[in-house]
Amino acid sequence: MNQEGIENEADLYRYQAFGLIISSEIELSGLGTVSATTAVDLTIRRGLLPDVPEQTEYRQSQLFAGANWIQLGPVEIGCLRITEGRSMTVDPKGATDDLVQSLIINAGIFTALMQRGTLVMHAAVVAVDDGAILIAGEREAGKSTSAAEFLRAGYPLLSDDHGVISYRDKQALVWPGYRVRKLHRDGIERHGLESQASPIANERGKYRVIMSDGLAPAPLPPRAIFILRKESTPELKITEVKGARKLVLLNEQRFRRRLSTVIKTYQTPMMTFASQVRVFELIRPNEIDTREQLVPAILQALQQDP
Repeated sequence: MNQEGIENEADLYRYQAFGLIISSEIELSGLGTVSATTAVDLTIRRGLLPDVPEQTEYRQSQLFAGANWIQLGPVEIGCLRITEGRSMTVDPKGATDDLVQSLIINAGIFTALMQRGTLVMHAAVVAVDDGAILIAGEREAGKSTSAAEFLRAGYPLLSDDHGVISYRDKQALVWPGYRVRKLHRDGIERHGLESQASPIANERGKYRVIMSDGLAPAPLPPRAIFILRKESTPELKITEVKGARKLVLLNEQRFRRRLSTVIKTYQTPMMTFASQVRVFELIRPNEIDTREQLVPAILQALQQDP
């Protein structure tokens, strides 16, 4: 590995997450550490990023792309440029370390994965019976809440907020990653995590807890994805989705859907994933607390014949 501006590679942090070995100038709390001798997939370094040229191939609202790079920002929490899924330059633009770390983990690493041909879904992931269950949905639909209920019931967590899917011998695998849970205050209190929780700087009302255990150690084949939605309904309801609508719903759960217009090969892994996973819609009542019902209802749906 040869990266300009890095004088001593032994001083870099080394992490493992979502199937990548990451070498970083910047500390990234919540990622699992590995030895300094492990071969590196992605290198992260600080640097000043120049203004984006006017003739850039793609420019749209703080997303820019050239032939082999994607730039996110500048925004108030910094600016990233990711090249070929292998290197990332971070320009903090005066942002605090916490905000820069959040930008790297919640945007930069997943953009690098997409450049490498990996499918990234906006979903929490838990391990159930040697397989992975993805829990997706729009913001505030209850992804982290549902994952926390599975963890409370003894099921390991792969990821709180992102489902990362790659292929081995044509079989989809979902990778474990960021060792952090994100919950609202009532969830923190429900799970007795007050002493471990800290506010998330750029996500108002949410708190993070860095996990010391409970994280699945290895990638797992996906069994199903449950897409959450809240409605004015008297009870929790789960329905399996089939046919053309299945692919439509899956595409809606992609991480940063705008990036698919930049990364031209991104549709292929989604179609393969759709052929290997069951898709369910899970409707939660707006005004009724159904947390106790989530785990048994999802497990019962999995036991039903496709």
